[in-house]
Amino acid sequence: MKSIKQLKQENYKIMKIKKHSNIQADFWEGTMSDIAFLLIIFFILTTFFSLPYILKFNQAFSNQENIREDQLTTIEINEQGIILLNNKTITLNKLSNSFNQQDKYRIKVHAKRPYQEFIDLLNLFYEHRITKFEVDTQNET
Repeated sequence: MKSIKQLKQENYKIMKIKKHSNIQADFWEGTMSDIAFLLIIFFILTTFFSLPYILKFNQAFSNQENIREDQLTTIEINEQGIILLNNKTITLNKLSNSFNQQDKYRIKVHAKRPYQEFIDLLNLFYEHRITKFEVDTQNET
C-alpha cells in the first residue's frame, strides 16, 4: 500500500502544467490603433452629419421685445379642431402656403385637442424654417 506522501507526489506529477509554451503571444498593435482611429473618425462624421435641424422658438415675444399684438400672426386650433389664421378659418394646406419667414407667429392650441395636431403644426414650421414663433401656453379658450 502506498503512503499518502507517495500518492501526493504521483498526483503532483500528473497535474503538473508546463509553464513554457512554444506559442508566442506577441502581435502587432499598429492595426488595432488604426482600427480605433477609423472608428473614432466614423462616429465623429456620422454624428456631425446626422444632426437634425433644431427648431428654436421663444416662449413669449411680448415679454422680451416691444411687439404689439397686431404684429403677431396668430394661428389657433380651437376646441372643434378648426384652424384659424388671425381669426379666419383656413385649412392646413392653405396655411402652409401662407407662411412668411419675416412674420412672427403665435400658436394657440386648445387644451382638449390631440397633441398630434400641435406636432403637425410644428412640423409645418420646421419645413418652412420658421423660427420666430411663440406658443401660447395660458390659453383658456
